[in-house]
Amino acid sequence: MESLKLQIDNGPEPLQLTLEQWAKEHGMILGFIKSGKPTQNAFTERFNLTYLTEILDLYSFRMPNEVREMTSAG
Repeated sequence: MESLKLQIDNGPEPLQLTLEQWAKEHGMILGFIKSGKPTQNAFTERFNLTYLTEILDLYSFRMPNEVREMTSAG
């Protein structure tokens, strides 16, 4: 079975270490875009912008858990 590759930017080091461990446990490979080159991850950047402006901006949230519940109910 071929490993899945997750393309990400270089986030904060503590988060990156946790993500690397999670990816290893789930048989995934992490691929990193070059620093300062968000166009290398254009699909994800566009999805994040669309999700923020067309979904999350429609609601008023009081707590982060409300966002998680809304997102997972999808």
